[in-house]
This record gives sequence, C-alpha cells and structure tokens, in this order.
Amino acid sequence: MDATCFASTTRITTSTRPPDKEPLMADEIAELRTKLAQACRILALTGLMRGRTENSSSGAASTIRTVNTAQATYSTTYPEQGYAANLATLGPGASGVCSVNGHTATQACLLDNSLAGAGCTAGKWCEKDGYRFTIRAVCMQGRCFNYAITATPITSSTTAQSFCSTSDMVIRSRAGTTLDAPLTATECKAWAPLR
Repeated sequence: MDATCFASTTRITTSTRPPDKEPLMADEIAELRTKLAQACRILALTGLMRGRTENSSSGAASTIRTVNTAQATYSTTYPEQGYAANLATLGPGASGVCSVNGHTATQACLLDNSLAGAGCTAGKWCEKDGYRFTIRAVCMQGRCFNYAITATPITSSTTAQSFCSTSDMVIRSRAGTTLDAPLTATECKAWAPLR
C-alpha cells in the first residue's frame, strides 16, 4: 500500500463525520478502513498490471528489432532468396538446434526456437512474452523482396498496443484491439513510427 493510501486509512476517526451527524462507531471506522485499504490494493494492482503491459510492449518492439536484424542478415547471406518468407526459415528448423555447419536458406539459425520454431510458417502466429508474431512476405518467383513482421498481444484488449515493421526497419505501432490477421507491408507503413 502506498503512503497516500496508508495515511488515508489511518486518518479515519470518530471526528471524520460532519458536526451535525453522530460520530462514527468503532465498527464503522474499521469497516471504512478495510474498504479503503481494499481500494488502495486494487489501485496498486492496476498500476502493476499497467507496468507489466508496458514491459511486454517494449519487449515486443525489441523482438521486432531482432527480427529486422535477422532479416537483413538473411538477405545478405542468401541474396537469391531475398528476405525470409516466415519466422521458421530464420530459426533452427525441426531439431531446434543449430550446428556450426547447419545454416541453410531453409533454416538460417538467426533466431532461436522460442520465436522461430519449425511451426512458425507463413500464416501461423508464434507466441513470445505475451505477444503473437508472424511474418507476411512479398515474394515473386521464389524471391522475397519485402516483408511485414506483425506483433499483437495474445490477450484480447481494446487498448492493445500492436507493432509492425517492414524491410525499411522502422518499427511502427498502433493502439486498439488485437489483430486477427498479419499486416501487409503497405498496411504496416500506414502506422505511426514508434518514438
């Protein structure tokens, strides 16, 4: 309980009532103190949950930054492929383990299994730290020349903070409901850049 709430609960006395009213009885004072303490705990919990949400949001933006770096590395390592078409391509593959010589265009080992597991293929969401992530690539004749990485909270909320980025590596965000479908690169670029 913070100092303001504590001070408020201790100031409730028999003199709290206006002069024209009867003084509070001891059991009424105890009940008021209990209710005020409960309200203070609820306010403190709300602040804690807001802090956790903000931490998850900054974690999602950081993860998008990591995916952008992996995409840049992938496109220079495998120029004939362009960008990776999905998160699984950036990961270690079905084994979940990267060997020294195990890097290929289909399992680049640039991201770990927690974000880029074998099941994180095109159109599939992968979960990490309270967010769902996916890549929607723009490909032609086997070469991907752009992508959009989308991150949206796992838990549905009307005040959700979702994030996205494209090959321009600008992280963008929008508050609103959680997303059901990944963004296209064009849709992502319409969002406001993260400050």
